[in-house]
Amino acid sequence: MEYNVTLQKLINGQSVQSIFVSKVDTKATIKVELPTEVQVSSKPISGKFRVKCVDASGQISYSEAAKYNVHNIWFDTKIMNNCTGLYDRIETWDAHTHAYKENGRANYIYFKGINEDPGQFEIVSDWNTPLEGDNITFFHETTRPYGTNLFYDPVPFEMLKTYDTIPQIVVTVNDLPVVCHNLTCGFNYTEPVGEIASFTFDTATNKLTLVGTAMPSNASDIYMVEFAQSTCTLVSGTVAETGLECTLDREPTCGSWVPKLTAVLGVIPNAVGVAKLDVECAVTSAEPDFDLNIIGGDNITISGEHFPWDLVKNNISVTFNDADSTTCTPQVS
Repeated sequence: MEYNVTLQKLINGQSVQSIFVSKVDTKATIKVELPTEVQVSSKPISGKFRVKCVDASGQISYSEAAKYNVHNIWFDTKIMNNCTGLYDRIETWDAHTHAYKENGRANYIYFKGINEDPGQFEIVSDWNTPLEGDNITFFHETTRPYGTNLFYDPVPFEMLKTYDTIPQIVVTVNDLPVVCHNLTCGFNYTEPVGEIASFTFDTATNKLTLVGTAMPSNASDIYMVEFAQSTCTLVSGTVAETGLECTLDREPTCGSWVPKLTAVLGVIPNAVGVAKLDVECAVTSAEPDFDLNIIGGDNITISGEHFPWDLVKNNISVTFNDADSTTCTPQVS
Protein backbone atom coordinates (compact mmCIF):
# COMPACT_ATOMS: atom_id res chain seq x y z
CA MET A 1 0.00 0.00 0.00
CA GLU A 2 1.29 3.52 -0.87
CA TYR A 3 0.61 6.74 1.01
CA ASN A 4 1.01 10.32 -0.27
CA VAL A 5 1.72 12.79 2.54
CA THR A 6 1.76 16.59 2.08
CA LEU A 7 3.66 18.61 4.70
CA GLN A 8 2.08 21.92 5.58
CA LYS A 9 3.40 24.80 7.68
CA LEU A 10 1.84 26.16 10.84
CA ILE A 11 0.84 29.81 10.64
CA ASN A 12 2.56 30.69 13.92
CA GLY A 13 5.26 28.00 14.09
CA GLN A 14 8.09 26.31 12.24
CA SER A 15 7.60 23.70 9.54
CA VAL A 16 7.79 19.99 10.65
CA GLN A 17 11.01 18.31 9.58
CA SER A 18 10.03 14.60 9.94
CA ILE A 19 7.08 12.17 10.28
CA PHE A 20 7.11 9.48 12.98
CA VAL A 21 6.03 5.96 11.82
CA SER A 22 5.25 3.21 14.38
CA LYS A 23 3.87 -0.33 14.34
CA VAL A 24 1.06 -0.74 16.89
CA ASP A 25 -0.05 -4.31 16.01
CA THR A 26 0.27 -6.70 13.13
CA LYS A 27 -0.86 -3.96 10.81
CA ALA A 28 1.41 -1.06 9.79
CA THR A 29 -0.20 2.34 10.08
CA ILE A 30 0.97 5.88 9.49
CA LYS A 31 -0.64 8.55 11.62
CA VAL A 32 -0.32 12.20 10.52
CA GLU A 33 -1.86 14.91 12.72
CA LEU A 34 -2.68 18.05 10.78
CA PRO A 35 -3.08 21.43 12.52
CA THR A 36 -6.48 23.09 12.48
CA GLU A 37 -5.00 26.20 10.75
CA VAL A 38 -2.56 25.58 7.96
CA GLN A 39 -0.90 27.31 5.08
CA VAL A 40 1.38 26.17 2.31
CA SER A 41 4.99 27.21 2.97
CA SER A 42 6.02 30.31 1.01
CA LYS A 43 9.07 30.63 -1.13
CA PRO A 44 11.98 31.77 1.09
CA ILE A 45 12.78 35.46 0.65
CA SER A 46 16.05 36.38 -1.00
CA GLY A 47 17.74 39.36 -2.59
CA LYS A 48 18.57 42.82 -1.32
CA PHE A 49 16.73 46.01 -0.41
CA ARG A 50 17.45 49.71 0.04
CA VAL A 51 15.95 52.53 2.12
CA LYS A 52 14.45 55.48 0.28
CA CYS A 53 15.41 58.58 2.31
CA VAL A 54 13.46 61.84 1.99
CA ASP A 55 14.66 65.02 3.71
CA ALA A 56 12.50 67.96 4.83
CA SER A 57 12.82 69.70 1.45
CA GLY A 58 11.66 66.57 -0.44
CA GLN A 59 15.10 65.60 -1.78
CA ILE A 60 15.35 61.83 -2.31
CA SER A 61 18.40 59.63 -1.83
CA TYR A 62 18.87 55.88 -1.36
CA SER A 63 20.91 53.87 1.12
CA GLU A 64 23.46 51.25 0.18
CA ALA A 65 22.01 47.86 -0.76
CA ALA A 66 21.46 45.51 2.21
CA LYS A 67 20.87 41.77 2.18
CA TYR A 68 17.36 40.79 3.23
CA ASN A 69 18.62 39.34 6.54
CA VAL A 70 21.24 41.99 7.42
CA HIS A 71 21.52 42.60 11.17
CA ASN A 72 20.32 45.92 12.56
CA ILE A 73 23.71 46.89 13.97
CA TRP A 74 25.03 47.18 10.39
CA PHE A 75 21.87 48.59 8.87
CA ASP A 76 22.28 52.21 10.06
CA THR A 77 25.75 52.44 8.47
CA LYS A 78 24.32 51.62 5.05
CA ILE A 79 21.82 54.49 5.45
CA MET A 80 24.34 57.04 6.75
CA ASN A 81 26.88 56.27 4.00
CA ASN A 82 24.52 57.21 1.17
CA CYS A 83 21.56 59.25 2.42
CA THR A 84 22.05 63.02 2.41
CA GLY A 85 22.69 64.79 5.73
CA LEU A 86 22.14 61.77 8.00
CA TYR A 87 25.67 60.87 9.06
CA ASP A 88 25.68 60.37 12.87
CA ARG A 89 22.07 61.55 13.00
CA ILE A 90 20.16 58.25 13.07
CA GLU A 91 19.97 55.01 15.01
CA THR A 92 18.27 51.82 13.79
CA TRP A 93 16.55 49.33 16.04
CA ASP A 94 14.61 46.12 15.49
CA ALA A 95 10.94 47.13 15.52
CA HIS A 96 9.85 43.59 16.64
CA THR A 97 6.97 43.55 14.18
CA HIS A 98 8.18 40.16 12.88
CA ALA A 99 9.67 37.33 14.92
CA TYR A 100 13.26 36.48 14.15
CA LYS A 101 12.47 33.25 12.22
CA GLU A 102 9.51 34.54 10.25
CA ASN A 103 9.81 35.87 6.76
CA GLY A 104 9.98 39.65 7.01
CA ARG A 105 12.02 42.47 8.49
CA ALA A 106 10.98 45.54 10.48
CA ASN A 107 13.37 48.38 11.32
CA TYR A 108 12.82 51.45 13.48
CA ILE A 109 14.82 54.54 12.39
CA TYR A 110 15.35 57.07 15.19
CA PHE A 111 16.42 60.59 14.17
CA LYS A 112 18.63 62.61 16.50
CA GLY A 113 19.97 66.17 16.17
CA ILE A 114 17.68 67.06 13.24
CA ASN A 115 15.63 70.21 13.84
CA GLU A 116 13.25 69.64 10.96
CA ASP A 117 10.62 67.12 9.90
CA PRO A 118 12.00 64.67 7.30
CA GLY A 119 9.74 62.96 4.77
CA GLN A 120 8.53 59.36 4.90
CA PHE A 121 11.31 56.76 4.60
CA GLU A 122 10.45 53.56 2.71
CA ILE A 123 11.95 50.13 2.03
CA VAL A 124 12.35 49.46 -1.70
CA SER A 125 13.72 46.50 -3.62
CA ASP A 126 17.33 46.80 -4.79
CA TRP A 127 17.53 47.39 -8.54
CA ASN A 128 20.66 45.24 -8.94
CA THR A 129 19.62 42.25 -6.79
CA PRO A 130 15.84 42.56 -6.36
CA LEU A 131 13.97 40.94 -3.48
CA GLU A 132 12.32 37.64 -4.41
CA GLY A 133 9.57 35.73 -2.62
CA ASP A 134 5.80 35.22 -2.57
CA ASN A 135 3.55 38.18 -1.82
CA ILE A 136 6.28 40.59 -0.72
CA THR A 137 4.65 43.66 0.79
CA PHE A 138 6.09 46.91 2.19
CA PHE A 139 4.70 48.92 5.07
CA HIS A 140 5.94 52.22 6.53
CA GLU A 141 4.83 54.63 9.24
CA THR A 142 6.24 57.80 10.83
CA THR A 143 6.04 58.01 14.62
CA ARG A 144 5.98 61.64 15.78
CA PRO A 145 6.45 62.79 19.38
CA TYR A 146 3.20 63.89 21.02
CA GLY A 147 1.24 62.80 17.94
CA THR A 148 -1.22 59.94 17.48
CA ASN A 149 1.55 57.52 18.45
CA LEU A 150 2.56 57.26 22.09
CA PHE A 151 6.19 58.34 21.95
CA TYR A 152 7.85 60.76 24.36
CA ASP A 153 11.42 61.86 23.76
CA PRO A 154 13.54 63.39 26.55
CA VAL A 155 13.26 67.19 26.40
CA PRO A 156 16.68 68.87 25.98
CA PHE A 157 17.63 71.50 28.58
CA GLU A 158 17.68 74.32 26.02
CA MET A 159 14.05 73.61 25.06
CA LEU A 160 12.66 73.97 28.59
CA LYS A 161 10.52 77.10 28.84
CA THR A 162 7.58 78.62 30.58
CA TYR A 163 4.93 81.00 29.30
CA ASP A 164 5.22 84.48 30.79
CA THR A 165 3.65 87.85 30.09
CA ILE A 166 7.06 89.46 29.51
CA PRO A 167 10.02 88.21 27.45
CA GLN A 168 12.57 85.99 29.15
CA ILE A 169 16.29 86.70 29.24
CA VAL A 170 19.28 84.39 29.03
CA VAL A 171 21.68 84.71 31.96
CA THR A 172 25.32 83.64 31.82
CA VAL A 173 28.13 83.74 34.38
CA ASN A 174 31.66 83.45 33.00
CA ASP A 175 30.15 82.37 29.66
CA LEU A 176 28.26 79.47 31.33
CA PRO A 177 24.43 79.25 31.23
CA VAL A 178 22.62 79.91 34.50
CA VAL A 179 19.49 78.08 35.63
CA CYS A 180 17.21 80.66 37.23
CA HIS A 181 14.84 79.97 40.11
CA ASN A 182 11.88 77.90 38.83
CA LEU A 183 13.54 78.01 35.36
CA THR A 184 12.21 81.54 34.83
CA CYS A 185 14.73 84.28 34.07
CA GLY A 186 12.81 87.53 33.80
CA PHE A 187 13.11 91.29 34.09
CA ASN A 188 10.93 94.30 34.78
CA TYR A 189 10.46 97.38 32.65
CA THR A 190 11.24 100.43 34.82
CA GLU A 191 10.85 104.05 33.83
CA PRO A 192 14.12 106.04 34.19
CA VAL A 193 14.39 107.82 37.53
CA GLY A 194 16.34 111.06 37.82
CA GLU A 195 18.72 112.67 35.34
CA ILE A 196 22.09 114.37 35.10
CA ALA A 197 21.50 118.08 34.51
CA SER A 198 25.16 119.20 34.20
CA PHE A 199 28.73 118.17 35.00
CA THR A 200 32.20 119.65 35.36
CA PHE A 201 35.65 118.11 35.09
CA ASP A 202 38.86 119.42 36.68
CA THR A 203 41.85 118.39 34.53
CA ALA A 204 44.29 119.22 37.33
CA THR A 205 42.76 116.83 39.88
CA ASN A 206 40.83 114.52 37.48
CA LYS A 207 37.73 115.17 39.62
CA LEU A 208 34.32 114.77 37.96
CA THR A 209 31.29 116.49 39.49
CA LEU A 210 27.73 115.53 38.49
CA VAL A 211 24.67 117.70 39.26
CA GLY A 212 21.14 116.39 38.77
CA THR A 213 17.78 115.47 40.24
CA ALA A 214 16.45 112.27 41.87
CA MET A 215 19.85 110.61 41.60
CA PRO A 216 20.79 107.63 43.83
CA SER A 217 21.40 108.80 47.39
CA ASN A 218 23.29 105.67 48.47
CA ALA A 219 26.70 104.73 47.14
CA SER A 220 25.68 101.04 47.21
CA ASP A 221 23.01 101.80 44.57
CA ILE A 222 25.65 103.04 42.10
CA TYR A 223 27.34 100.39 39.99
CA MET A 224 29.73 102.51 37.93
CA VAL A 225 30.61 106.03 36.83
CA GLU A 226 32.53 106.37 33.54
CA PHE A 227 34.04 109.35 31.75
CA ALA A 228 36.54 109.65 28.88
CA GLN A 229 37.20 105.88 28.80
CA SER A 230 38.01 105.73 32.51
CA THR A 231 36.09 104.50 35.53
CA CYS A 232 35.59 106.94 38.38
CA THR A 233 35.88 106.25 42.12
CA LEU A 234 33.22 107.92 44.29
CA VAL A 235 34.38 110.53 46.77
CA SER A 236 33.11 109.52 50.21
CA GLY A 237 30.28 111.64 51.58
CA THR A 238 29.41 113.34 48.28
CA VAL A 239 26.66 111.01 47.04
CA ALA A 240 23.23 112.67 47.22
CA GLU A 241 20.02 112.99 45.21
CA THR A 242 21.31 116.28 43.79
CA GLY A 243 24.72 115.04 42.65
CA LEU A 244 28.02 113.35 43.42
CA GLU A 245 31.78 113.69 43.03
CA CYS A 246 34.31 111.09 41.86
CA THR A 247 37.94 110.86 40.81
CA LEU A 248 39.03 109.25 37.53
CA ASP A 249 41.04 106.05 37.96
CA ARG A 250 43.31 106.93 35.03
CA GLU A 251 44.06 109.86 32.76
CA PRO A 252 41.12 110.79 30.53
CA THR A 253 41.34 109.92 26.83
CA CYS A 254 41.14 112.80 24.40
CA GLY A 255 37.84 113.27 22.60
CA SER A 256 34.35 114.64 23.23
CA TRP A 257 32.67 113.04 26.25
CA VAL A 258 29.68 113.04 28.58
CA PRO A 259 29.56 111.07 31.85
CA LYS A 260 27.78 107.72 32.14
CA LEU A 261 26.23 106.84 35.48
CA THR A 262 24.95 103.25 35.93
CA ALA A 263 22.82 102.59 39.01
CA VAL A 264 20.83 99.66 40.37
CA LEU A 265 17.85 100.48 38.11
CA GLY A 266 19.93 101.11 35.00
CA VAL A 267 21.67 104.03 33.34
CA ILE A 268 20.77 107.50 34.68
CA PRO A 269 20.06 109.55 31.52
CA ASN A 270 21.73 112.84 30.73
CA ALA A 271 19.45 115.82 30.24
CA VAL A 272 18.89 117.00 26.68
CA GLY A 273 20.92 120.16 27.23
CA VAL A 274 24.05 118.43 28.58
CA ALA A 275 26.91 119.28 26.19
CA LYS A 276 29.96 117.14 25.54
CA LEU A 277 33.28 118.19 27.09
CA ASP A 278 36.33 118.21 24.84
CA VAL A 279 39.52 116.63 26.18
CA GLU A 280 42.49 117.49 23.97
CA CYS A 281 45.58 115.42 23.26
CA ALA A 282 48.95 117.14 23.55
CA VAL A 283 52.26 115.97 22.04
CA THR A 284 55.32 117.07 24.04
CA SER A 285 58.11 115.15 22.30
CA ALA A 286 59.01 112.53 19.69
CA GLU A 287 62.30 110.66 20.08
CA PRO A 288 64.61 110.00 18.37
CA ASP A 289 64.37 112.94 15.96
CA PHE A 290 67.68 112.54 14.12
CA ASP A 291 69.63 109.89 12.13
CA LEU A 292 66.38 108.19 11.05
CA ASN A 293 66.43 105.52 8.37
CA ILE A 294 65.02 106.92 5.13
CA ILE A 295 63.36 103.58 4.30
CA GLY A 296 61.60 103.37 7.67
CA GLY A 297 61.74 100.85 10.50
CA ASP A 298 62.70 103.19 13.33
CA ASN A 299 60.85 102.98 16.64
CA ILE A 300 59.79 106.47 17.70
CA THR A 301 58.47 107.22 21.18
CA ILE A 302 55.86 109.98 21.19
CA SER A 303 55.15 111.51 24.60
CA GLY A 304 52.26 113.71 25.61
CA GLU A 305 48.96 113.91 27.47
CA HIS A 306 45.56 112.20 27.23
CA PHE A 307 46.66 109.71 24.57
CA PRO A 308 44.29 106.77 23.91
CA TRP A 309 45.46 103.79 25.95
CA ASP A 310 43.25 101.05 24.43
CA LEU A 311 44.09 100.15 20.83
CA VAL A 312 41.00 97.91 20.70
CA LYS A 313 38.48 100.65 21.53
CA ASN A 314 40.33 103.41 19.64
CA ASN A 315 41.34 103.72 16.00
CA ILE A 316 44.69 105.53 16.17
CA SER A 317 46.64 106.88 13.19
CA VAL A 318 49.93 108.82 13.28
CA THR A 319 51.13 110.93 10.31
CA PHE A 320 54.24 113.13 10.17
CA ASN A 321 54.15 116.58 8.57
CA ASP A 322 56.78 115.88 5.92
CA ALA A 323 56.64 115.98 2.14
CA ASP A 324 55.66 112.30 1.94
CA SER A 325 53.18 112.41 4.88
CA THR A 326 54.99 109.45 6.45
CA THR A 327 52.77 107.25 8.62
CA CYS A 328 53.68 105.52 11.87
CA THR A 329 51.96 102.38 13.22
CA PRO A 330 51.06 102.47 16.96
CA GLN A 331 52.33 99.51 18.99
CA VAL A 332 51.25 97.98 22.25
CA SER A 333 54.01 98.38 24.81
